[in-house]
Amino acid sequence: MGADALSRGIQYATDDRVGTSAMECFIRRFCRNYNGSIYNDQYICCNHGLIMAGPRVYYAMAKDGLFFRKVGEINKKGVPGFAIVVQGFWSILLCLSGTYGNLLDYVIFAVLIFFTLTILAIFILRVKRPDIPRPIKHLVTLLYHHFIF
Repeated sequence: MGADALSRGIQYATDDRVGTSAMECFIRRFCRNYNGSIYNDQYICCNHGLIMAGPRVYYAMAKDGLFFRKVGEINKKGVPGFAIVVQGFWSILLCLSGTYGNLLDYVIFAVLIFFTLTILAIFILRVKRPDIPRPIKHLVTLLYHHFIF
């Protein structure tokens, strides 16, 4: 029996990075260092996007009167600074709430609820407001014809 993760099965991989273990079967040691750095870059970019987008959501909610008024203020640099601080404290609170597994469960549960509500809202809007323009419909048609034909 071979010594690589492919022949032993992924459950016997030497580390918990499944992508790195799978690629190691093909590229060996080069992949171990390079692939790990790519994953780290992806995590940093994803976190950057979430850190920058989250406070904008709180800001928009405050402008609509659905969140604390102070969160809807822009600082002298043109960013919702107080909303960033609120998100920072919320993140710290979540990180201190338990293990990584618990935190992942909380986040995935909340994300699935909001994805479900978003999909439900699409159907409700189609029934309640059939007359409003739907530019995404035209975009999908355009992409379909561009890539299919």
